[in-house]
Amino acid sequence: IEHQLGAYTNCNHGAGLAVIHPVLYRHIYKSGAARFARWAQNVWGIAPKGSDEETAVAGIDALAAFIQEIGLPTTFAELCIPADTDFRAIADSTNVTAGCCKKLSHDEIYEILNMSILFINGSPNKNGNTAALAAELLKNKEYKTLNLTDYTIGSYGQNLPGDGLDTVIGAMRQADTIVIGSPLYWHNICD
Repeated sequence: IEHQLGAYTNCNHGAGLAVIHPVLYRHIYKSGAARFARWAQNVWGIAPKGSDEETAVAGIDALAAFIQEIGLPTTFAELCIPADTDFRAIADSTNVTAGCCKKLSHDEIYEILNMSILFINGSPNKNGNTAALAAELLKNKEYKTLNLTDYTIGSYGQNLPGDGLDTVIGAMRQADTIVIGSPLYWHNICD
């Protein structure tokens, strides 16, 4: 994947890998959860969690934190790769091989290159102005929408039955870019 990215954008190979690897691993870890769990334990010293998948995610999070800690880029923007880069052409021209635990399709490579964008809609109106502004901001990008009105979320520290906070946090952890939209109601503004 990174070889094609470099061919199209002239980005540094190691820096490109720093951006791509956490996204790639989040995409494929379920196909090799035991392998990723061993990697998390042996490379990052992660204590086993409740499942191999949870341990794997902790390892991927550790890798992403390490990449950030040592000052490597974590986004294509930091590599000066323009947002209008033809990621479809890059994905379609990538040589597809078996991989470590899953053979990716060109569409999956495209998703990885687009990275995971999550729009969190804080408006009670799912299709209102907040969603429209997000659609304009994210025009020509694939993104997922999480409407907070679909979840019951208690105050911090409460543990209510059916609380959706863990689901929301889980979606945020899976995303590489998070866009938060919240309406501004003039009658709620304090002087």
